[in-house]
Amino acid sequence: MASSLETVGTEIAIVSSPEQLDAAYAIRFEVFCDEQGFTREIEIDEIDPIATHFLLRSKAPPHQALGTARLSLLPPTATHPRGLGKLGRLAVRKAARGSGAGRRLVAAVEEEARRRGVEGVVLSAQMPKVGFYEMLGYKPEGEEYDEDGAPHKKMVKLLD
Repeated sequence: MASSLETVGTEIAIVSSPEQLDAAYAIRFEVFCDEQGFTREIEIDEIDPIATHFLLRSKAPPHQALGTARLSLLPPTATHPRGLGKLGRLAVRKAARGSGAGRRLVAAVEEEARRRGVEGVVLSAQMPKVGFYEMLGYKPEGEEYDEDGAPHKKMVKLLD
């Protein structure tokens, strides 16, 4: 995969600098903490230093950051001997919602997961977002559960 996936007016880059990572964190704080009420203390976690981060930004300088997601790799299991990728922290600024930004970020994460050779992608969806992920081919698994005070659902998509 190239370091960015281009669409009209925006690109998705794999984060490659501290400034880009700071921009991704700023989006997460804005969406998850300021809008949804999660605490800043839990937003940056032990997965962040080992994850691959994605940043949706405008192509034209100053490259305004619009959305972010991350991919971490889970170890192989008996069910998934090649392992799974875990999509997490998908966040899109209000100004970019409804533009396909979230869909494009998910596609970028899936493309990188394929490149890494995993069998599929798993995620923990907030309950109001389950339909979004279902439209992208994710299947719910198991019961609803609490994660950080909000109801979530495990979802999985096997990759081609």
